[in-house]
Amino acid sequence: MIYVATGATAPSVLWHVDGQINAIAVHAGSIYLQVYGTDETHRLLRRATAGGAVTTLAQGVVTEYFAVAGRELFSGGGGDINAIPLDGTGKARKLTGSVEYSYMDGLAVSDHNVYFSNELDDTPHRIYRVPRGGGDAVVVDFEGRLGGWVLVGSTIYMSIGDDESLVKLDAETPNAVATPLQGKGRPQAVIGDQLVLRTSDDNLVMRSLATGAVSAPIPIGDMGVNAISDGAFWLVRESKQRGPDDEGLIDLFMYVP
Repeated sequence: MIYVATGATAPSVLWHVDGQINAIAVHAGSIYLQVYGTDETHRLLRRATAGGAVTTLAQGVVTEYFAVAGRELFSGGGGDINAIPLDGTGKARKLTGSVEYSYMDGLAVSDHNVYFSNELDDTPHRIYRVPRGGGDAVVVDFEGRLGGWVLVGSTIYMSIGDDESLVKLDAETPNAVATPLQGKGRPQAVIGDQLVLRTSDDNLVMRSLATGAVSAPIPIGDMGVNAISDGAFWLVRESKQRGPDDEGLIDLFMYVP
């Protein structure tokens, strides 16, 4: 079940989803969902943020994270990266596969490349790059202490280490050296000049990249930030409600500061 809340307005139901939401992206007025249905089928769905008909883009494609760019949705899961057309044909195109088969925890797309990060207890947490047309995946950063990260153009803003120190890195320059930044927190997105950070006490703050000024904190508690679009924060949390077969549901909120 999907809810929407704007500012201090009480949330209302936006979309009833039959199954568990595994991933979400918001792009150009549409919501994209990866849903594991009650019929045990994985589906990629699209619907306008204003409501309307639901389009099934693909079935059977397991996705942990995805991003939309151009006329394709780029998805990642279990070390595989796929490109799926937005016209609903559902023909997935594999870009690369078997990249340190592990849990994917981030994915972003530039004009030329797809960037993603994987992690398990016995593998380093690091970022990879693969061309949008497909090919071999290469390691972008070698820190192995990666926290949160976001991609803006060809620049990666990321936190490293247990204290979540901030650095930036030119993602497309070979052997680039990370540049330290002021502040701490896990990057969630960049909106204009503002780097959106999740702090260790579960607040969102916005830090100016030009001046370093930090906004007042926005408390989000145990909600996860799954997408940020046009200044709106799309947040998810486990629902207190149960599905018809007593399965767990996910609530999705949109918050506009």
